[in-house]
Amino acid sequence: MHRPMPVEMMLFMFLFKCVFFIVGFLFFSSVQARVVSESEYPFPFKDPWIASISSGAVFYSGSDFQSLKFEFLPDRREVPLLEMRNKISINLFQQKSKAAPLAFVIAGTGGTAFSDKALWLGHQLYQLGYHVVTLPNTINFQYVLGVSRSGVPGYTPRDAAEYYQVLKAINYYLVNDKKMQISGYSLMGYSLGGLLAGFIAREDESVGQFNFERVVMLNPALDLGFVVDALDNFYKAGNLVTEQRKENIQSQVFSVGMNIMKTGFDIKKIQTAVERMQLNENEKKWLVGDNFRSDLRDVVFATQQINDQGVLVGEVTRFEQSRRLDEARLITFEQYMNRILLPTLPSGLLVEDLVRQASIYEIENFLKSKNNVYIFTCADDFIYRPEDFKYMKNLVGDDRYVLYPHGGHVGNLWFDTTKKDIGDLMRLK
Repeated sequence: MHRPMPVEMMLFMFLFKCVFFIVGFLFFSSVQARVVSESEYPFPFKDPWIASISSGAVFYSGSDFQSLKFEFLPDRREVPLLEMRNKISINLFQQKSKAAPLAFVIAGTGGTAFSDKALWLGHQLYQLGYHVVTLPNTINFQYVLGVSRSGVPGYTPRDAAEYYQVLKAINYYLVNDKKMQISGYSLMGYSLGGLLAGFIAREDESVGQFNFERVVMLNPALDLGFVVDALDNFYKAGNLVTEQRKENIQSQVFSVGMNIMKTGFDIKKIQTAVERMQLNENEKKWLVGDNFRSDLRDVVFATQQINDQGVLVGEVTRFEQSRRLDEARLITFEQYMNRILLPTLPSGLLVEDLVRQASIYEIENFLKSKNNVYIFTCADDFIYRPEDFKYMKNLVGDDRYVLYPHGGHVGNLWFDTTKKDIGDLMRLK
């Protein structure tokens, strides 16, 4: 016969559970959600532009993943000059012969599954015990060809609905073809990928396919209108830089990158190279803007090869594409939004409607209602206005918001403190 537990033992167990809960709660709170002070964060680059630019030198050289390709739009095989480039590449970090949760990692603007930041995050999550899939961003020519039915990405609600189907298809393949044991799901994205992660989480709310345990938004884009203007202005700063100086800067950046690829990441080398280049403010802005503009160029070129809207007027042949690519590079983000994206949306929609519906405000109430959404960002990130930091904190709450004093735009993912914080959040129980 089962004997009742003595009152003393019941009281002891109750107190033990209370203490365990409180200690666990305090630990959970201490490693997350906080405004990190300068003294806690000895990040080597105090200049946000340099932090962002230098992060491009953090190459991932591991080989603990395999690349897979998926074809979702077979009719895109014969897009002129882009033939047979319609398959989407992903990278899979797989825990061998055991069940594990699966984390999807979405790259930022222009990024692919092979982008170093995506692989860096993927490797970290893999070491924590996750299966991981790294994926391209929507503003990427591969996504344009292989996923976007309209051939024109950029309207986040439409992109998220399409992207969600991609995640479902990948998951189906992993479970049914690769026989992987998946015990749960999480979602992580940085920059525009961070914003997309929020929209995808809302998409899952109505479908319930994944029921994400954690949705992590790293330096997420918020207001696309503001971001578009900022990126265009960064590129325009290059008007105050001579062409010879631009060539000289690009040559030095390339040289540093090649050296680091051979010898590995070395923060002192980067600091020395930055000091040697002596970049002024306009040159720093132009370097950042030029990188984003290169990504947009490829997207513009692909959209017009799928459905020529008359935006690019230069002739193009299999042997002469440079003129059209140069023309595509002149298209600003604002022009892309107005002349390329807007015409593919329902008639009567104004650009102001497009911007709001594609920005964080569209999913504000959803994000506020969830307790599994986390934001990590930097106080000196140039894609934000001063009021945006309070907005993000209110969006997810004090206990799920981390603000670093430095790092620029996604320039601090490699830093030990950032890695530890992400690891503490994502560590499997």
